[in-house]
Amino acid sequence: MVLLTKFLATMEMRDAQLLRRRKETDEYATWRLTFDEDAPGRQMSAGWRTTPSPPEWECVLVRGRDSDIADIVVKGFGDRELLYGEGLVLQSPIDVSILLSVEHPTEDDVLHATSMPTFDGTMSEEESEILLSCLTVPYVRLPLVLDFFASQDRYAYLFTSALQNVFRAVIFEPSVFVAPETLQKANPTMVPMRLTEQQRKVIELRHLRGDFSVENFESCLGTTYGLLLNELRHSPASVLDPLRRILESVLEIGPSSVYSANAPYVLFIVGVVCDVLAFGNIVRGWPSLEGSAQLETLTAYQTSMLRFLLTTVQPTLKEWCREGEENDDTPTQCVLQSYLGVIYRAAWKMALTTECLSSPSRNEHDVDGESGQQRGADISPFSFSTMASHPALGVSS
Repeated sequence: MVLLTKFLATMEMRDAQLLRRRKETDEYATWRLTFDEDAPGRQMSAGWRTTPSPPEWECVLVRGRDSDIADIVVKGFGDRELLYGEGLVLQSPIDVSILLSVEHPTEDDVLHATSMPTFDGTMSEEESEILLSCLTVPYVRLPLVLDFFASQDRYAYLFTSALQNVFRAVIFEPSVFVAPETLQKANPTMVPMRLTEQQRKVIELRHLRGDFSVENFESCLGTTYGLLLNELRHSPASVLDPLRRILESVLEIGPSSVYSANAPYVLFIVGVVCDVLAFGNIVRGWPSLEGSAQLETLTAYQTSMLRFLLTTVQPTLKEWCREGEENDDTPTQCVLQSYLGVIYRAAWKMALTTECLSSPSRNEHDVDGESGQQRGADISPFSFSTMASHPALGVSS
């Protein structure tokens, strides 16, 4: 199934392949080809190297009143020029400090900001203020932002690519990591809260003076396995309920063409939901959830969303495939078939997880990612046999 998905997702027409510039995909392999027009016989030399070369440093300029500033050029990864001092190479789309140009922003900074990003004019400054306020509290941002987009028809904002990037980052960025040993030793005497830069400096200064009466419990706001797994483990409804409402917004779109603006939105939601279902399968295998209310809630929401994908979204994608076939549009058909493969894989993985967890002869090496223990049994009614016989899959057990 994975091979089929990758094959369909990367398929391209022969004409497009000829027009596309081909590059070596191996980052550690570099090649060189030179021509010498002045030499007799027009000599040609070629070289090939498969071992990574170390970065090359070169001082190109010394400046400043006391000549204490040097401009250094660093080259690596096949003569690629590396730039330092320009910030991170990749900026998170939910980094409020970038959106507001304020270091370590808090909710007060958002409320007192003179202007707000409107994401290409998609939302008003008032709603942007609400969204950015939710992003200033990373530990609880996941349920807050999901509920924001799931209420008052705000799912329509996700038609914009900029807000799609924000949505994915909110869900899948793990945020602050905290080792399990640190969490076990933590004994906060006050409710952990995110500190401002000034408050953090004051506490550090008091610690340097030997005053430990005030402690920084910000580490308690981190997680060991990321925010999404943490929420699915302790409060699955806070994440899956708004996500299910956003998924069901597909019904409000109604029949549309594959070439309309609705198609990218539907495919985006399908990809996000299937990825979240994959995280849910991991959590369901943790023995600490065995027999708990969280496990029942998680399984119920997963079953509901997967059934919606199979009975509602899948027919829409098949109809779009037929439309692409009528227009002799092979690339569009390949994209749609790949998303159908994603849905089938989500169904298969959930059924397989349920079957493996409920089987009395589990693999002894199938351990829990949360504690390293053997996985417990799952009593989910969504078994492999019922999934395999689902009429939407087109197969029978």
